[in-house]
Amino acid sequence: MKPHMLPHYGIFRAFAFLVITMVACQLCSSAIGQIINGGFETGNPAGWSFAGQATAKDASFGVIPTHGAYAGFLDNTGNGTVVAGQMENALHLAIGTVTNMVPGTPTRGTVVFQDVAVSAGQQLVFDWNFMSDELDESPIFNDYCFYSVVGNTAGVTNIFLLASRNSSTFPGSAPTGYDGLTGWSTTTYTFLANDTYRVGFGVMNVTDSGHDSAMMLDGVVVPEPGTISLGLIGAAFCLAARRIWGQSK
Repeated sequence: MKPHMLPHYGIFRAFAFLVITMVACQLCSSAIGQIINGGFETGNPAGWSFAGQATAKDASFGVIPTHGAYAGFLDNTGNGTVVAGQMENALHLAIGTVTNMVPGTPTRGTVVFQDVAVSAGQQLVFDWNFMSDELDESPIFNDYCFYSVVGNTAGVTNIFLLASRNSSTFPGSAPTGYDGLTGWSTTTYTFLANDTYRVGFGVMNVTDSGHDSAMMLDGVVVPEPGTISLGLIGAAFCLAARRIWGQSK
């Protein structure tokens, strides 16, 4: 290249670096999901609506969160818990939906939920863990946890059992006050229609309201469409920007 062109060439490379960096930042920001405080990193359930007793726990509780320092904690025992009908109303479920999930008579529990607007094909992804103090009690105390997905207009009403005292295995070492825990699992749900959905999570006591069971929740996300692709493109733009900047020096 001719010497008199070098200053202009350097200015062009600097300008290209700035443009590419701005595009990369925009692509990465477009990939942010919709769930608020899905990792409970505020140390509380801020951003979530709930009926019952919901808080957040860190590793000092005896269970290591899967994302960050905290995980959500839903309890089914205590004065702040609610009856099944209140849980169903909160989650936009028909009366009897929660009470008919397992044999026995559900008593009290807790639910947390958020409303998210999604497109068909997007996914809900979350980590969960269930623990119980009922394992040395009669099988009639069949405490359980679940999640639900209810559409606003698409006619979608889904509720899924995640774990129960009678149907699950409890290989993990449990925190003080509990007989066992399932350990962390990851669940994925795919939305089949464009709509606004109420996504909920709950834990329920069965037969009694005494012995405690709890659900922990972490890493709840609904990634925007093309999150992975946008991330890769953004990374490619960042690499190109670094190369241009290095050559302009």
